[in-house]
Amino acid sequence: MAKTRGTGLLMVWTNIDTEFEVEFNRWYDEEHLPRLLQIPGFLSAGRYFALRGGPKYLAIYELEDHNVLRSSAYLDSLKYQPSAARQNTGTSRIGRNFLRNAYRQIFPVHTHPIEQTAGMAPVLQMGRIDISSAVEEEFNAGTTLSTSPAIWRCRAAWARAAMSP
Repeated sequence: MAKTRGTGLLMVWTNIDTEFEVEFNRWYDEEHLPRLLQIPGFLSAGRYFALRGGPKYLAIYELEDHNVLRSSAYLDSLKYQPSAARQNTGTSRIGRNFLRNAYRQIFPVHTHPIEQTAGMAPVLQMGRIDISSAVEEEFNAGTTLSTSPAIWRCRAAWARAAMSP
């Protein structure tokens, strides 16, 4: 089975005006995602829409490593040679509240070999916070080493409850 888990993530949030949604979703699902998944280092992708709040759309890309976004394969095929459809329909053209962030996994430092072929999560719970640079290192160390296992147990219970009939 192909590797589907890495230590990098690319997350893209956006709102799309109603008049563009059908065209945008067609482009994203039929052209954009398949094109990205052909780039070495892009392992898997998933798209979501917010049940409430926003931005409405979220795309998550699991990357072998966050440096994939600096690779010539990524830059040459996507950023520097956008398709005609992307130039007309892409999030940077018709999206509002557009946010694109790359992430590097900090805990665990490596993915376990058994987990490397697991698929994307069917349910997500996300929170975004800003941490002062003065306490960022301490926050990351404390969060990853002391609270992550407890958070994982809670999240697993929430996911089971969310998926129950």
